[in-house]
Amino acid sequence: YLQGKLHPSFKSQPDPGKKWQHGTVMEVVHSMLGKKILGYNHGMDDVVGDVVLMAYKNWSPNKDKHNATMERLATILKDTGIVVATFDSYENFFDNQVFQVEDEHWQECRVYLIAGGEATPEVRKPILVADGSKESSLPLTQGNILKQLKAKLPEIQQEWNTIKDNVAEVRRQVAEEKERNKKEAEEAKKQAEEEAEKLEEKLKSIPKIDCTKDEDNGVIKQTIKEGTGDVPKKGDQVEAHYTGTLLDGTKFDSSRDRDETFKFPLGASQVIRCWDMAFATMKVGEK
Repeated sequence: YLQGKLHPSFKSQPDPGKKWQHGTVMEVVHSMLGKKILGYNHGMDDVVGDVVLMAYKNWSPNKDKHNATMERLATILKDTGIVVATFDSYENFFDNQVFQVEDEHWQECRVYLIAGGEATPEVRKPILVADGSKESSLPLTQGNILKQLKAKLPEIQQEWNTIKDNVAEVRRQVAEEKERNKKEAEEAKKQAEEEAEKLEEKLKSIPKIDCTKDEDNGVIKQTIKEGTGDVPKKGDQVEAHYTGTLLDGTKFDSSRDRDETFKFPLGASQVIRCWDMAFATMKVGEK
């Protein structure tokens, strides 16, 4: 280190070890960024061609929406040889100077074009083509990014008709997916309403048990299915599924939708009071 022979190390996630593919979004880490994209300190033998790279942070606004945009772009550009990639700038070192970022506390997703050009690092400087800020003159949209690429890359101009066909196909797929999701949501809602009606009818004939010490009807339990064994004691770990609904039957949360049980220590005030009170009266398998 004192002799200046030790190269600096930078934060980087593990190399995913995946082959570069067109038509899919590649996840880039810092150790790949210099070698595969920018060519710094490694020569240009292993460097890929043109790259559209979105830098983001886990808390970037609209990150999921922008990721979906990148997925569509990868499909649209699959015949052009352009690599579409994303880069987690929180889990990996992000050089603000190289990427021309003045605000070191930036939050919005940013999309760069790293053009192949001549095989020299000097030419492969990241060019900002879109960012997610509301006031940006380069909005992070599919249309704007394609417009920027067309203006900067001759190969995009040459393949423009093919790209337009791919855009039309992606739009068709998106429309079909929206319609499919709409139908599935309507069917799920209908099924939930039918199940709620059946349950409501069944509950009419099931006795109500007051779980409060003062018997003020603040917490009412109705047993749909009997359990076995002893009830849990204070401090015991409780594991259960739950579904939360409003008085009109509208579901607002359910562990079953996530297929993941909820665990908590009984009586430790880590859940709402009615849970501590009601679960203290329930046996294993009880509903």
